[in-house]
Amino acid sequence: MKRTPTDLNAHLLTNLVLVGVLLISVWRGQAPFDTVIRLPSLLFILVIINTVLLFRGSLFGTEEGGLAGRTADRRPGHGPKGEIATLRNILNARTVDRDASLPADALGGLLGVSGQAGMSLYMLDEGGAFTQLAACGTLSPQLSAARFVLQNGELRLFHPAGLGDEMLCRWETAPRCFRHASAVTMLSVELMPLSFYGNFRALLVALPGNGGKTIGRHIDPESAALFLESALARWQASIRASEGRALDAQTGLQRAEWFKESFEIEVERSERYHQNLTLMLVDLSPCDDLPAAQRDALRIAVATALRDSLRRLDQAFVGSRPNRFAAILTETNIEVANRVTERVRQAFAAGIATLRGLNPRLAVGIAAYPVDATHGDGLREMAEEALNEAVRNGKPVVAYGEIYMNAGAIPPHSGEKK
Repeated sequence: MKRTPTDLNAHLLTNLVLVGVLLISVWRGQAPFDTVIRLPSLLFILVIINTVLLFRGSLFGTEEGGLAGRTADRRPGHGPKGEIATLRNILNARTVDRDASLPADALGGLLGVSGQAGMSLYMLDEGGAFTQLAACGTLSPQLSAARFVLQNGELRLFHPAGLGDEMLCRWETAPRCFRHASAVTMLSVELMPLSFYGNFRALLVALPGNGGKTIGRHIDPESAALFLESALARWQASIRASEGRALDAQTGLQRAEWFKESFEIEVERSERYHQNLTLMLVDLSPCDDLPAAQRDALRIAVATALRDSLRRLDQAFVGSRPNRFAAILTETNIEVANRVTERVRQAFAAGIATLRGLNPRLAVGIAAYPVDATHGDGLREMAEEALNEAVRNGKPVVAYGEIYMNAGAIPPHSGEKK
């Protein structure tokens, strides 16, 4: 098991105390106490033992920080950061033609960096529904014939041929990633429970590769879980879009009524994985007083600018009013959001060459989780306040924190749920 910083600090503190006592003894020219085994010698032995314990992972490779766990990380382009970047590239592509195969693409990408022999991804719900979304690599017959079922909050494994079932864990208390060796068959797997949407849950099941190394030996399990949940969220959004339930017919952006659910899911995911998130609100003017043809042309230009400027992980929506738009920028802080906003403005300017006589303007307000607020309602209020400030003062972009920074005051932080 990987040691915590507290364990390391305890070993370091013990070493400092022991070395301190040794130095005092040397300075005084004798041990503080007369013993059969003189104290300096005993303390020196303890320092050696404690040093071995402190660096045992690096010396012997017995844990996830040792040489055995780091060998692959020294290759160019590998290591935790390199593997995560590889996975992000799958999701950050702006084309949507392959969204239908996103679960399979995401699972294949994860298999390639995880060191596992095979993986299978399932969708479950409390009613006992069980659906395999994707599979890749080598799967054992025991896994191929098994069923994972969520019943009464418990994740259970049902074996084939009437061999019975096993309770794996309570879903709400399930760890991010855990091993299970079946007491019924020879099945040995690593399980990763995932959130999905509504009453549905997802489950990653991995078969260890050579040496039985876990996913955590190759990539941070929390990063892998965030990657898969983001891929599934994008896939689900593409299904809604293909069915025509989620998209605005004129602009092609997601409809306003889907914003609340999507926003709550992304805020909850950002809280669970300690990720940044920025809410961008956009105001188009003039709009309401224009003839329908010109108004529609400007709205389409805004929608095109948003689609061309956002990543695959981001989501864009029309607002409840014709001149309003919103975008959820996942894993994005204020600095990055400002750059995205500038790309949106430049793309909009390039797309209205024939409409410049209308003097169209975009005003943008942004607020970030968790810097400005730690819950969804507060984040929306602060983004609205930033947008109103931009519209009122004719500014192109206003971040919530800038309102109070320019006034020399500390911005109020919304950290309590209402």
